[in-house]
Amino acid sequence: MQTSGPRGAASTRRQRSKFATAVFVVAFAGVVAPVRGPSVSAQTLTCSSGTAVPNPNSNSGLVADCETLLGLKSTLTGGARLNWSASLPITDWTGISVSGGQVTSLLLSNKGLRGTIPTEIGNLSGLTQLSMTSNDLSGSIPASIGNLINLRQLNLAFNELRRPLPPQLGNLSNLETLDLTSNYLSLRLFLGFGLLGSAGFMLVGDRGLRSWRSW
Repeated sequence: MQTSGPRGAASTRRQRSKFATAVFVVAFAGVVAPVRGPSVSAQTLTCSSGTAVPNPNSNSGLVADCETLLGLKSTLTGGARLNWSASLPITDWTGISVSGGQVTSLLLSNKGLRGTIPTEIGNLSGLTQLSMTSNDLSGSIPASIGNLINLRQLNLAFNELRRPLPPQLGNLSNLETLDLTSNYLSLRLFLGFGLLGSAGFMLVGDRGLRSWRSW
């Protein structure tokens, strides 16, 4: 029969002590380590989150405009540095003015925008001013701009816009100023649109300016 001496007893005590310490550490860690949810910074903010648009439940029109603009940003950014973000109040966004629960001005002259003008721009039905002059926009003017019946000023000068011009421009009955200077467009394409009854505007012949005034 094998008996343990003083050394064996000491070894057993040390093993029991290590085991007890390990159990204590595990139990202690389970008590003091809380379960954490995702941080605020990790959450995905949207136009309905309440930061970009205050009281989003009663501001559905502005929420829709906010979403449209964020979509435009991803298409047009190019070399531009637009601060448009759902984490910033829309009233602080570059080139944006808000009135009556809608975006009323979109002024983005000389911002390094590139690409074509997205069709979705026609969703900003509250616009009275739209300026994207002196950028690198190409392609044709989208027909959806004809939906912006509240427009009074439309300035797309000094870009690379080309024919055809959409006949829907004739829907802009409130238009007071139209500037398409230095684009690949032609004055004669406007003659059937009914636009020449407006207050006055500047039209473009191929990379050259032609002006017409009715006042």
